[in-house]
Order: sequence, then C-alpha cells, then structure tokens
Amino acid sequence: MRDEFIAWLREKYAYAPNRIDEWEACSYEIEEVPALRDIFADALGLRVEAIETEAPRVTGVEISSGRVTAHLIDGRMISAPLIWYPRLAHATPDERNGWELRGGGQRVHWPDLDEEISIEGMLAGQPVGENRRLFSDWLEAIKAVKGMEIFEERQAEEKKAEAGIGS
Repeated sequence: MRDEFIAWLREKYAYAPNRIDEWEACSYEIEEVPALRDIFADALGLRVEAIETEAPRVTGVEISSGRVTAHLIDGRMISAPLIWYPRLAHATPDERNGWELRGGGQRVHWPDLDEEISIEGMLAGQPVGENRRLFSDWLEAIKAVKGMEIFEERQAEEKKAEAGIGS
C-alpha cells in the first residue's frame, strides 16, 4: 500500500509546476498528519528532520517608553505595548520592578499586582485577556488603598507638626 501511494505521489507531483495549487492544498493536509508527511517526503526524495528547540526563557524584564520588554536567555528581546497589560500600566515604578520568574523563566509574575505574562503569549502577540469588571474592581481597590495611605501619611505629618517634631 505504501509503495503504491509513493508511486501515485511521484506521478502526480513530480515535474508538475502547473499543479502548484494542488500541491499547496495537499501539503497543508499532510502537515497535520506526521505519518503522511513522512511518506510524502519519502516520495519526493525530501528529508524531514525534527529540529528540537528549547522553549524561550526570560532572564530580565524592563518597562519603559510604554513598552514591556523581556530579555531572553538566547539574547533576543521581545516587547509588547504596556497597555496590553492594564495592571502594569497603572502600577507604580516599585510595583513594576517587583517581578519574579516562574515556570523556569516561561512566565513573569508581579505578586503585588496579581499579574502574570507568559513568554509564549508575548511571542504570539496576545494581550492579557482580563475581564473588564474584575480589572475595574481591582483598580478601584488600589485607588482606595493608595488614598488611605496618603490620608494616613498626612495625619502623621499633622501630629508631628502639632507636637513640634520634624521642623
């Protein structure tokens, strides 16, 4: 059966430049089934070799000029618009610098922001798909906490001023 199929492929596709459309249609289907791909390659005298690559891993992250840039172990840098990551966009510089690597460098996590970016997602050009309502609730909570911190700082300053401390 295999030999018959190979003979059919050779007859159909060998020296047939006018059959480019058929070739492309067939090659897409064949790529989805590795066993067929190998038979097809044999029939055409092609070598098919799997190239094993290591998944990209992050060594560092920068956030500047409206972009998130990940430095990869192989020397590449990939970046994405900061607005793709709303929690990072609304974060303070200290919060943005508080990242840690997870998954052996496959993901970058910001614990204070509950934000995580996968390198696979960055390479695929996928923004964070956060629910707008959840993000809105998170942002309001952050504003409330920051507002309370400012209020407490002002109260402490007023108490110091009343006591005559610090001037």
